[in-house]
Amino acid sequence: MTPAPDAVYRKTALGQDELKSRRHGLNPRTRQLLILADGRRRVEELTRLLPGPELQANLSLLDEGGFIELVVPGATTDEAPIDPQAFARVRQRIVRALLDSVGPSGDEFAIRIERCSSTAELNELLPAAMSIVEAIRGRAASREFAARIGFQADDESGPATGAGAG
Repeated sequence: MTPAPDAVYRKTALGQDELKSRRHGLNPRTRQLLILADGRRRVEELTRLLPGPELQANLSLLDEGGFIELVVPGATTDEAPIDPQAFARVRQRIVRALLDSVGPSGDEFAIRIERCSSTAELNELLPAAMSIVEAIRGRAASREFAARIGFQADDESGPATGAGAG
């Protein structure tokens, strides 16, 4: 992964959770980069703070782990769309997590997720995906699935808003 100098990253819900909980044990430099991924700083600016190879490696780790997402260059609002490649990676991560959680029982729903063409459409499917995981594997597996995809719920009773997609 070699992002353009004007690319902008922001934290996902999983990234924000990691800053609060330190659950995933990121190393100090990677954590520092996660903190700096604020949806405003361009990669060019981050390059001045971390050397090139180290920056690339840490950006890849954070992106592949679902801690950050690429936004449209120069975007500053929470509603900024992510680029098509980043959106495809998010969809792929959710499908992988769903199938890892419920196996072939999730095939049909995985296809629906793969067909999503917008963040809003994907976010509408996340509560149902969580329900499928909970029905098949239980509440603990549903919570694990939600954490893996960066999905936030308002309370313990179930999902309220999807944040993993954008």
